[in-house]
Amino acid sequence: MYHSSTQRRHWTFRSDEELARCRVDANRKFRSKAVAGGKVQQTDPFLLEPLEELTICKYYEKRLLDFCAVFKPSMPRSVVTRYPMLENPEVLRKTADDFLNRVALTDAYLLFTPSQIALTAILSSASRAGINMESYLSESLMLKENRTSLAKLLDGMKCMKNLIKKYELPRPEEVAALKQKLEKCHSSELSLIINPKKRKGYEDDEYITKKSKMDEEEWTDDDLVDSL
Repeated sequence: MYHSSTQRRHWTFRSDEELARCRVDANRKFRSKAVAGGKVQQTDPFLLEPLEELTICKYYEKRLLDFCAVFKPSMPRSVVTRYPMLENPEVLRKTADDFLNRVALTDAYLLFTPSQIALTAILSSASRAGINMESYLSESLMLKENRTSLAKLLDGMKCMKNLIKKYELPRPEEVAALKQKLEKCHSSELSLIINPKKRKGYEDDEYITKKSKMDEEEWTDDDLVDSL
Protein backbone atom coordinates (compact mmCIF):
# COMPACT_ATOMS: atom_id res chain seq x y z
CA MET A 1 0.00 0.00 0.00
CA TYR A 2 0.92 3.66 0.12
CA HIS A 3 3.34 3.53 3.06
CA SER A 4 5.68 1.16 1.22
CA SER A 5 5.18 2.69 -2.20
CA THR A 6 7.55 4.67 -4.43
CA GLN A 7 4.87 7.36 -4.46
CA ARG A 8 5.53 8.05 -0.81
CA ARG A 9 9.32 7.77 -1.11
CA HIS A 10 9.80 9.85 -4.23
CA TRP A 11 6.62 11.71 -5.11
CA THR A 12 5.17 13.03 -1.84
CA PHE A 13 6.62 16.30 -0.61
CA ARG A 14 6.49 17.92 2.81
CA SER A 15 5.21 21.30 1.59
CA ASP A 16 4.44 23.30 -1.53
CA GLU A 17 7.64 25.26 -0.84
CA GLU A 18 9.72 22.08 -1.07
CA LEU A 19 7.91 21.11 -4.28
CA ALA A 20 8.61 24.53 -5.78
CA ARG A 21 12.31 24.23 -4.87
CA CYS A 22 12.49 20.82 -6.56
CA ARG A 23 10.98 22.24 -9.74
CA VAL A 24 13.42 25.13 -9.77
CA ASP A 25 16.33 22.76 -9.16
CA ALA A 26 15.22 20.42 -11.99
CA ASN A 27 15.00 23.41 -14.32
CA ARG A 28 18.47 24.57 -13.29
CA LYS A 29 19.97 21.11 -13.88
CA PHE A 30 18.47 20.91 -17.37
CA ARG A 31 19.76 24.38 -18.23
CA SER A 32 23.22 23.44 -17.00
CA LYS A 33 23.21 20.26 -19.10
CA ALA A 34 22.09 22.21 -22.17
CA VAL A 35 24.76 24.88 -21.69
CA ALA A 36 27.42 22.20 -21.15
CA GLY A 37 26.62 20.93 -24.66
CA GLY A 38 27.99 24.20 -25.99
CA LYS A 39 25.05 25.05 -28.26
CA VAL A 40 22.96 27.27 -25.97
CA GLN A 41 23.53 29.97 -23.39
CA GLN A 42 22.00 30.09 -19.91
CA THR A 43 20.01 33.19 -20.91
CA ASP A 44 18.67 31.91 -24.26
CA PRO A 45 14.96 32.88 -24.40
CA PHE A 46 13.67 29.52 -25.67
CA LEU A 47 14.74 27.72 -22.48
CA LEU A 48 11.64 27.48 -20.33
CA GLU A 49 11.48 29.02 -16.87
CA PRO A 50 10.07 26.91 -13.98
CA LEU A 51 6.70 28.67 -14.10
CA GLU A 52 6.53 28.16 -17.85
CA GLU A 53 7.18 24.45 -17.41
CA LEU A 54 4.37 24.34 -14.85
CA THR A 55 2.03 26.03 -17.33
CA ILE A 56 2.78 23.36 -19.94
CA CYS A 57 2.19 20.67 -17.29
CA LYS A 58 -1.21 22.19 -16.44
CA TYR A 59 -2.20 22.09 -20.09
CA TYR A 60 -1.37 18.41 -20.52
CA GLU A 61 -2.83 17.47 -17.13
CA LYS A 62 -6.16 18.89 -18.28
CA ARG A 63 -5.90 16.97 -21.56
CA LEU A 64 -5.23 13.74 -19.66
CA LEU A 65 -8.19 14.38 -17.36
CA ASP A 66 -10.43 14.95 -20.39
CA PHE A 67 -9.10 11.71 -21.87
CA CYS A 68 -9.93 9.79 -18.68
CA ALA A 69 -13.43 11.27 -18.67
CA VAL A 70 -14.25 9.62 -22.02
CA PHE A 71 -12.22 6.45 -21.49
CA LYS A 72 -14.20 3.26 -22.11
CA PRO A 73 -14.68 1.36 -19.88
CA SER A 74 -14.79 4.09 -17.25
CA MET A 75 -11.75 4.56 -15.07
CA PRO A 76 -12.38 2.63 -11.81
CA ARG A 77 -12.70 4.68 -8.67
CA SER A 78 -13.83 3.50 -5.28
CA VAL A 79 -13.95 5.02 -1.82
CA VAL A 80 -14.89 2.65 1.02
CA THR A 81 -16.24 3.85 4.35
CA ARG A 82 -17.94 2.40 7.39
CA TYR A 83 -20.33 5.06 8.59
CA PRO A 84 -23.68 3.68 9.83
CA MET A 85 -25.22 7.15 10.10
CA LEU A 86 -25.05 7.50 6.30
CA GLU A 87 -27.82 5.33 4.88
CA ASN A 88 -26.99 5.80 1.20
CA PRO A 89 -23.32 6.62 0.48
CA GLU A 90 -24.12 6.81 -3.23
CA VAL A 91 -25.67 10.25 -2.72
CA LEU A 92 -22.13 11.55 -2.19
CA ARG A 93 -20.55 9.94 -5.25
CA LYS A 94 -21.24 12.59 -7.90
CA THR A 95 -19.94 15.57 -5.95
CA ALA A 96 -17.07 13.50 -4.51
CA ASP A 97 -16.03 12.55 -8.04
CA ASP A 98 -16.28 16.20 -9.03
CA PHE A 99 -13.95 17.14 -6.17
CA LEU A 100 -11.45 14.44 -7.19
CA ASN A 101 -11.47 15.68 -10.78
CA ARG A 102 -10.79 19.26 -9.72
CA VAL A 103 -8.15 18.44 -7.13
CA ALA A 104 -6.34 16.26 -9.68
CA LEU A 105 -5.44 19.45 -11.56
CA THR A 106 -3.59 20.83 -8.54
CA ASP A 107 -0.46 19.74 -6.65
CA ALA A 108 -2.55 17.89 -4.06
CA TYR A 109 -1.39 14.44 -5.18
CA LEU A 110 2.20 15.53 -4.61
CA LEU A 111 1.47 16.87 -1.13
CA PHE A 112 -1.10 14.55 0.44
CA THR A 113 -1.73 10.82 0.69
CA PRO A 114 -4.41 9.21 -1.50
CA SER A 115 -6.48 8.43 1.59
CA GLN A 116 -6.40 12.05 2.77
CA ILE A 117 -7.58 13.20 -0.64
CA ALA A 118 -10.34 10.56 -0.70
CA LEU A 119 -11.52 11.53 2.78
CA THR A 120 -11.56 15.22 1.87
CA ALA A 121 -13.65 14.40 -1.21
CA ILE A 122 -16.18 12.53 0.94
CA LEU A 123 -16.45 15.23 3.59
CA SER A 124 -16.63 18.00 0.98
CA SER A 125 -19.43 16.14 -0.78
CA ALA A 126 -21.25 15.58 2.51
CA SER A 127 -20.97 19.26 3.37
CA ARG A 128 -22.48 20.27 0.03
CA ALA A 129 -25.32 17.82 0.66
CA GLY A 130 -25.95 19.25 4.13
CA ILE A 131 -24.77 16.09 5.89
CA ASN A 132 -22.73 16.46 9.09
CA MET A 133 -20.01 13.81 9.29
CA GLU A 134 -18.01 15.14 12.24
CA SER A 135 -18.79 11.99 14.20
CA TYR A 136 -17.13 9.97 11.42
CA LEU A 137 -13.84 11.69 12.17
CA SER A 138 -14.13 11.42 15.94
CA GLU A 139 -15.63 7.93 16.22
CA SER A 140 -15.09 5.84 13.08
CA LEU A 141 -11.55 7.16 12.63
CA MET A 142 -11.03 7.38 16.40
CA LEU A 143 -9.62 10.90 16.28
CA LYS A 144 -11.65 12.25 19.19
CA GLU A 145 -8.72 11.96 21.59
CA ASN A 146 -6.01 12.58 19.01
CA ARG A 147 -6.27 16.33 18.61
CA THR A 148 -2.92 16.62 16.85
CA SER A 149 -3.84 14.23 14.05
CA LEU A 150 -7.31 15.75 13.76
CA ALA A 151 -5.88 19.26 13.46
CA LYS A 152 -3.37 18.07 10.85
CA LEU A 153 -6.14 16.40 8.87
CA LEU A 154 -8.37 19.49 8.96
CA ASP A 155 -5.46 21.73 7.91
CA GLY A 156 -4.79 19.43 4.97
CA MET A 157 -8.42 19.55 3.92
CA LYS A 158 -8.40 23.33 4.06
CA CYS A 159 -5.22 23.42 1.99
CA MET A 160 -6.71 21.17 -0.70
CA LYS A 161 -9.80 23.35 -0.97
CA ASN A 162 -7.59 26.43 -1.31
CA LEU A 163 -5.57 24.73 -4.06
CA ILE A 164 -8.79 24.19 -6.00
CA LYS A 165 -9.90 27.79 -5.48
CA LYS A 166 -6.55 29.18 -6.67
CA TYR A 167 -6.28 26.93 -9.72
CA GLU A 168 -6.45 28.64 -13.12
CA LEU A 169 -6.19 27.02 -16.53
CA PRO A 170 -3.47 28.53 -18.73
CA ARG A 171 -4.61 30.74 -21.60
CA PRO A 172 -4.55 29.06 -25.06
CA GLU A 173 -2.30 31.75 -26.54
CA GLU A 174 0.13 31.32 -23.65
CA VAL A 175 0.25 27.56 -24.19
CA ALA A 176 0.78 27.98 -27.94
CA ALA A 177 3.79 30.24 -27.37
CA LEU A 178 5.30 27.90 -24.79
CA LYS A 179 4.84 24.85 -27.02
CA GLN A 180 6.88 26.64 -29.68
CA LYS A 181 9.65 27.24 -27.15
CA LEU A 182 9.45 23.61 -26.06
CA GLU A 183 9.81 22.39 -29.64
CA LYS A 184 12.97 24.45 -29.99
CA CYS A 185 14.36 22.72 -26.90
CA HIS A 186 13.57 19.36 -28.53
CA SER A 187 14.88 20.29 -31.96
CA SER A 188 17.63 18.23 -33.50
CA GLU A 189 19.76 21.35 -34.05
CA LEU A 190 20.23 21.79 -30.31
CA SER A 191 20.90 18.11 -29.53
CA LEU A 192 20.00 18.55 -25.85
CA ILE A 193 20.65 14.87 -25.06
CA ILE A 194 17.05 13.90 -25.61
CA ASN A 195 16.29 10.22 -26.16
CA PRO A 196 13.72 10.13 -29.00
CA LYS A 197 12.42 6.73 -27.88
CA LYS A 198 11.21 8.27 -24.61
CA ARG A 199 9.12 10.76 -26.57
CA LYS A 200 7.45 8.18 -28.81
CA GLY A 201 3.68 8.46 -28.53
CA TYR A 202 3.73 12.06 -27.30
CA GLU A 203 4.69 13.94 -30.46
CA ASP A 204 1.03 14.49 -31.30
CA ASP A 205 -1.40 15.89 -28.74
CA GLU A 206 -4.10 13.60 -30.09
CA TYR A 207 -2.20 10.43 -29.12
CA ILE A 208 -1.76 9.29 -25.55
CA THR A 209 -0.59 5.79 -24.71
CA LYS A 210 -2.55 3.84 -22.12
CA LYS A 211 -2.43 0.55 -20.30
CA SER A 212 -4.77 -2.18 -21.39
CA LYS A 213 -6.00 -2.82 -17.88
CA MET A 214 -6.49 -0.64 -14.82
CA ASP A 215 -6.52 -2.24 -11.38
CA GLU A 216 -9.05 -0.90 -8.94
CA GLU A 217 -7.73 0.03 -5.53
CA GLU A 218 -10.04 0.38 -2.57
CA TRP A 219 -9.33 2.33 0.61
CA THR A 220 -10.59 1.36 4.02
CA ASP A 221 -10.98 3.36 7.22
CA ASP A 222 -7.76 1.77 8.51
CA ASP A 223 -5.87 3.21 5.52
CA LEU A 224 -7.27 6.65 6.31
CA VAL A 225 -6.11 6.50 9.91
CA ASP A 226 -2.67 5.13 8.99
CA SER A 227 -2.01 8.04 6.65
CA LEU A 228 -2.41 10.67 9.39
